[in-house]
Amino acid sequence: MFSFTTVAQQITSIEAADPTDTIHIYPNPTHGLLEITFQNDHTPVYLVIYSPLGGKILEQTGIVKGDKIVLDLNKIASAGTGIYLVRFVQSGREINRSIIVE
Repeated sequence: MFSFTTVAQQITSIEAADPTDTIHIYPNPTHGLLEITFQNDHTPVYLVIYSPLGGKILEQTGIVKGDKIVLDLNKIASAGTGIYLVRFVQSGREINRSIIVE
């Protein structure tokens, strides 16, 4: 026999929107051209892309002008088809996404 007790919670504030909702990585799957759109606060962006075997194929940090980063994965010598991991960090906003390169 199980017994559960629930505690009523009172909402006292509205939390800020989830920062991952403001960062979009597309298209997924892709044929090599990848776009990352985000709400830019003009602080440094840290961007890393990991290969299907876990090695870093791209790592960059810098301030981005505008609100979009366009990457051509076909220009990265070691990029081929497979599942890649994209990590984007800016001002405490962090998103990790798997992308498929066809």
